[in-house]
Amino acid sequence: MHVLVPVKTPTQAKQRLATILSLEQRRELASAMALDLLGLLTRHPGIGQVVVCGNDVSTGELASAAGVRYLAESTLGASGLSPVVNAAAARFRSEGETDILVIHGDVPLLSHEELERFLDAHRSAGPHAVTLAPDRWRGGTNLLAWRPIDQFTAQYGEGSFNRHVESATRSGAKVSVCELKGAGIDVDEPADLRAILDTTPTELAPNTREFLRQSDLARLLAE
Repeated sequence: MHVLVPVKTPTQAKQRLATILSLEQRRELASAMALDLLGLLTRHPGIGQVVVCGNDVSTGELASAAGVRYLAESTLGASGLSPVVNAAAARFRSEGETDILVIHGDVPLLSHEELERFLDAHRSAGPHAVTLAPDRWRGGTNLLAWRPIDQFTAQYGEGSFNRHVESATRSGAKVSVCELKGAGIDVDEPADLRAILDTTPTELAPNTREFLRQSDLARLLAE
């Protein structure tokens, strides 16, 4: 199984946090969260190749720092989250891969236990499977795995969780939904940052927590 981590261009990352974070701080936060996720993925047993996908030099440097493969969007002939994910999936299929897992780079609280629970559900689902973990509002899709690669396409955007479930059901796939508390928190709003600070165990998201501490946001968010 290839694991794809799409990363937004830093100048476009976390714009809804602009009320409390400068552009540079948003860049630093996005990098910290991605490094937390990539660190977990590269340490998790049974994970195949981890691939970061983006369209700028800093994202390539991030992948290099984490010791994972970098796939430039420019080599895929696609732009926008869903087209890029589907083009990357097609690339993996051309390389002989049959199974893909997509995880967004802004879920730093995903734990080894949650990831293994998700992988167990997917492994046991049969040859035609789609496995999903929604965000905590059950609107978006934070983890999405499917096989065979050519039997499903990602359709991100508002309401993607229900859209993915309906599409997978129509395709005849075995659909598995995993409710994961940590992975359900994707960081878009100030309240999501507070949720990170309130979460235990505190060894999760070390880079993100350190950013919040050094930027003094931890204190401000606690007020």
